[in-house]
Amino acid sequence: SQAYGAQNYDLLNISLQRAVIILFTTCIPLSITWLFSRDLMIMLGQSVGISELASDYLLWLIPGLFFYAYAVCLQNWLNSQQLNEPTVTVGVISATLHPLWCYLLIYRFQLGYIGAAISLSCTRLLEAILLTLYLLFFYKFQTPFILSRKACYYWTAYLKLGIPNVLMNSQWWAE
Repeated sequence: SQAYGAQNYDLLNISLQRAVIILFTTCIPLSITWLFSRDLMIMLGQSVGISELASDYLLWLIPGLFFYAYAVCLQNWLNSQQLNEPTVTVGVISATLHPLWCYLLIYRFQLGYIGAAISLSCTRLLEAILLTLYLLFFYKFQTPFILSRKACYYWTAYLKLGIPNVLMNSQWWAE
């Protein structure tokens, strides 16, 4: 928001790129943890049956994790420019289609709880696609959007804000 207000559009674009890189980097260890969640849950004392079911569910959520990370970055980037309409529109479309996908995948194709995970990943994919399409066809870039190596630097200041925010919003701290 500050970069946009200062009309520093290059910094605004670099912030988006940095956010995507950081969140994708964060998604990698989470995905690995989810891949091995069955053994981790058993090691923590959960029953084998529950561990297998939860592990299967998490496996199908992994693609959605990356799509969600990307879409959240785009949503926050657009919101920082006071462009709320695209995120609201995408949210309404996603919220409208998600129950339909749940019904189809859970009941019609009889995938059960796996269908629920797949439908959530599909919804996250749809959000990422729609926001990207908005940027490609309707967004007026103030400066050319060029991938920059600068996004790979100065993570410290970014993480000093991000990590406390994650901890503050984490449900683990609420208990």
